[in-house]
Amino acid sequence: MVKTRNTGNEGELAVSSRDGTPSNSIKSPETVKDSPKVKAPNNDISILRVSGLVFFFLVYGFVFSLIGLYVLPLEANALFPADPSSALSIMFILTGGPMLLGPLFGKVSDESKFKMGRRRPFIIIGTAVSSFALVGMSSASYANMGNLYLLFLLFTMVFLQLITNAQHALLPDFVPKHRQGEISGMVAIMELLGSSLGFVYIFLFYDAPIETAYVVFITLLLASLPISCFAANEIPGTQSLEWKSPSDSETGALMRDDGTYDQGYSEVPARELSTRNTFCGIPILSLREIIYCYYLDWGPRNRDFNFVFISRFLYNLAISVQIFFLYFIRDMAGAKTENEQKIYMAACALTAQCVAASIALPMGKVSDLFGRKYLIYLSASIMCATYFLFSVHDFQSYPGPLASLIIIGVIYGIGNGSFLAVDTALALDVLPDKEEAAKAMGIWTTSGFLSVMLGPTLWFLCMKYGGKSPEGHYNALGYQIMMAAASLCVIGAAVAVSSVKRSHKGTYWKNIGSQVEDTYE
Repeated sequence: MVKTRNTGNEGELAVSSRDGTPSNSIKSPETVKDSPKVKAPNNDISILRVSGLVFFFLVYGFVFSLIGLYVLPLEANALFPADPSSALSIMFILTGGPMLLGPLFGKVSDESKFKMGRRRPFIIIGTAVSSFALVGMSSASYANMGNLYLLFLLFTMVFLQLITNAQHALLPDFVPKHRQGEISGMVAIMELLGSSLGFVYIFLFYDAPIETAYVVFITLLLASLPISCFAANEIPGTQSLEWKSPSDSETGALMRDDGTYDQGYSEVPARELSTRNTFCGIPILSLREIIYCYYLDWGPRNRDFNFVFISRFLYNLAISVQIFFLYFIRDMAGAKTENEQKIYMAACALTAQCVAASIALPMGKVSDLFGRKYLIYLSASIMCATYFLFSVHDFQSYPGPLASLIIIGVIYGIGNGSFLAVDTALALDVLPDKEEAAKAMGIWTTSGFLSVMLGPTLWFLCMKYGGKSPEGHYNALGYQIMMAAASLCVIGAAVAVSSVKRSHKGTYWKNIGSQVEDTYE
């Protein structure tokens, strides 16, 4: 049990270890700064370590884009030839459903007690089991055993979610607040690059055996494991403590007398650590605690996080209109043949992905300098303009359907890249309790799942209301209603963010304020 007491020295806290014996005192950043014996910590990490922390998201983007666009449709046709559409629907449910386990996995990770730390054991376990399950998927596919394939697919997705949760939680554990915009941009780049590589794989290896894809998945997962574990040099068996600086809310590391620092942080004062029962280092949760993992508390500490959750849900709901994009190319852009439709779609999608990836990191750094909200407002404006162009542009006029799609793809990429650049950073800014970062990030990721589940139904109703032509194609009215509704969702996302009070305001404005104060002094 950790106990704290006032030592009588300003800015110093005496901490007792879990067994009640006194340990070295922990000094506040102000005490460290004023001490002649030690240097104040710069509370920063190298770009190499940051790259290691976000590398997994490249694997994540590649695996999920290739599975959704290529692997599952082929496997549904091969394993369930009688009803491939129903089989594909079940496969997508098994792929997205495990995202709902994110908050529970996060809670377990936050309160686990392993010698390797709170995150790395789950990355290792998740990588081992998901790799084994991918071998099972490949074997079931080769043996034409459809039901067994579905079982291994479920196992793969559950343990990939376990890895993803731990990886997301590493970001607030290690990254100081003044660089969270940069790290958010790098996460976006990795995910976009991974999904783009998925497109490239389809173009280069479309005639290769499907088993090749599973080999690539396993290779990438095993390669990301040592990179993540070495980058995340967690302090074994510890839980970090920090009090909030009276001057601002920026992250400040705590320095022990032996010269080491706690990288994690929390907005609450030093508190007692959990004494719950564990099994092999894994906390034993009650049913009430499991249910509470999915509860959005609207108290003052959780309010901002809930608005970020709503914003992300609405934004992902808006961009889920892309499921009808192939039909849009057929009906509005005039692509007659299936091959022509695929070329148009690939050209527009790759253009948008590359543009978004190229601006994500610069935009993330801009948000560190000027604040997060401006990027969300910019993104919402550009996305609304994009949907308006999709609604009213005559693709048969100059400069032609393909060139028009590429131009609009560039605009879409700028808007999407601006949002993705601060997507993760916003969540990290407003975590209710940074000692429960994994649970909070698990809740945050479920917003994407909910939008994917609700979006197709909503947009189908819009298209159905617009009706079909005698040839069986959707009318322009349906697309216009769908794009207008998507614009309203994007506007709603911006409005939700405008209600957030604790987002990073930007170091530029802080420096300006300091200069003004110095002038008056």
